[in-house]
Amino acid sequence: QHPLSLSSLVQVSHLLRGRILDRDRILSTLRNILQSTLFLAFNGFSFIGAFCCSRNILGHINVFSSSFGPAWVANFMSILIEKPVRQTALALY
Repeated sequence: QHPLSLSSLVQVSHLLRGRILDRDRILSTLRNILQSTLFLAFNGFSFIGAFCCSRNILGHINVFSSSFGPAWVANFMSILIEKPVRQTALALY
């Protein structure tokens, strides 16, 4: 999905809610989209890195070292990127 289409969708939702689209609101929306995109990208890349590190440290692959451990580390680091308001909801996922 192209980032501009998501941005357009958010802008349309602002219009439907009756909010005035000014420069600050548009920049805030784009900043939030960029921050969420960074969260998702960092989560994916840090999972791969944590998986490789756990494989090198342990020397073998098991359920913990291939899924739970790297996912926990990646999610913990990624949640620190997201806005504090969204961190609690993301921690539950």
